[in-house]
Amino acid sequence: MSLGALALVRLATPRRGPGICAALAATGAYVFLVGPDASVLRAAAMGTVGALVLARGVGRSGVAVLCAALAALLVARPELAASAGFAMSAAATAALLVLGEPLVRLLARLRVPRLAAAALAVPVCAQAGVLPLLAAMGSAPSAWAVVLNVLAGPAVAPATVLGLAGLCCGLGSGLVLGLTVPGHGALAQVFVRPAALGADWIAGLAHAGAGLPGAALPWPPGGLGIALAAAVSLATAVIVLGRGRWRLWAAAGALLALGCGLALPRLGAGAAPPADWRVLACDVGQGSATLVRLDASRVLLVDAGKDPAALDRCLSGVRAHRVYAVISHFDADHWAGISGAVRGGRTVERVWIGPRAAADPKAARLPGLVGRAGEPIGAGARMAVGAVAWRALWPEARPASAPGAGASGAAQGAAGGGERPAADSAARNDEALVIRVDAGRLSLLLPADIGAQEQRRLARGLEPVDVLVAPHHGSADLSADFFRAAGARAGIVSVGQNSYGHPTLQALRAFGPVAVLRTDECGSVWITDAGRLDGQRGCAAQIDP
Repeated sequence: MSLGALALVRLATPRRGPGICAALAATGAYVFLVGPDASVLRAAAMGTVGALVLARGVGRSGVAVLCAALAALLVARPELAASAGFAMSAAATAALLVLGEPLVRLLARLRVPRLAAAALAVPVCAQAGVLPLLAAMGSAPSAWAVVLNVLAGPAVAPATVLGLAGLCCGLGSGLVLGLTVPGHGALAQVFVRPAALGADWIAGLAHAGAGLPGAALPWPPGGLGIALAAAVSLATAVIVLGRGRWRLWAAAGALLALGCGLALPRLGAGAAPPADWRVLACDVGQGSATLVRLDASRVLLVDAGKDPAALDRCLSGVRAHRVYAVISHFDADHWAGISGAVRGGRTVERVWIGPRAAADPKAARLPGLVGRAGEPIGAGARMAVGAVAWRALWPEARPASAPGAGASGAAQGAAGGGERPAADSAARNDEALVIRVDAGRLSLLLPADIGAQEQRRLARGLEPVDVLVAPHHGSADLSADFFRAAGARAGIVSVGQNSYGHPTLQALRAFGPVAVLRTDECGSVWITDAGRLDGQRGCAAQIDP
């Protein structure tokens, strides 16, 4: 807010006084209108400090102003000491103060126009400041962060200032003219509509960036990831402040080489599940394969993905030797990798399939692939091994020869076990097994690829669960009632690179405000007995109690 006001005033006059006054006035109005809670005060203080320093120039005075503002905020609101947002704002502002102007000068020496250099320096400095904090919080950095921030930068000031102007006009005209003049809000719309365009631009960039390859880099977790992030940030600072001194540049290169040398062997493999893992959504690309630990050597496998090698790696990572398998339906991305379950000397104890899947020719291949025939089950079937119980919620059982059981579709798909036509694939989705797992204090719902109609029917009698795996890899064919009935406190999306647009924005929003981890961004995702979600690539969240 304050930076936006300062930028607009700077367009009219280069004098510092009017800019500082505008920044302070905008910040005060923002706090007054929104309310003085902790997040608002943090944002206002950081913005004010940034505006003051940019207006007065950088140097020791700027760092002193920042330190004074931080100290005052912590005295007034001690709870900010535990706020991740507060720490990141402070780090980004400090990096901008120390590195901002030197980086602009460095880019200018490289013949970058000053306006472009200034636009690039802000996100680069901010990213260098917050990178170690992101690593410490378990968040993977994005390859697109700087680019997207540069693209979003021009819209921030207009959206912020015009939005505030529209709000003030709406309130003012309502108080003064509201009793006598119809349509008094028209003046506010003059400001609000262009502000909304800027806000939509920023939101669109965020959503587009989240779907790009590299949106979450395979950053090593734990102390190694923090050390690598610190090395990258420190090397950036050395390069910016080095002013061409070859020794400092060599030191920066050595830091980066050391950090990358330590981290690269771990980047591809990612982290391994801890000893207390309970549920593991395997990263099998565009598909689904979920493990539930039964004991030290036995697991329940719900679906198998498409790639036997990927499933084998996932099972080997948790040292599973005996497998109980459920195949929700015979689409390739849910069953074609099942032969990976018997690699490395593992055995498959039993295989359950849907009530109409026995007519599918792929079911006849199971004995040759895993040494077990599929056992048809339907809604109401219950199984248990030790303290873990699971039951089928869908579909309702009926004889395989009943109308709609898919016998004709079986004939169509007999040749080579290939994919059936699209209509037959949709029928398999509708008839897919939906499994609920209760593992100690943790409950998990795996709805396979069922669509909106089946989800609505299930929602009528659905009991809430702790974790919901997104139906159909995050497809838009969903029922909001189903997500509400599930009442999940965390979500998982098993998805990989695809041309279907999975996961869709509708699916991600349907989870509500809870944490949602995606295998395409996080690698394999596991849940521990303590209710913590973690991913191979540094993602982390906690299931709310």
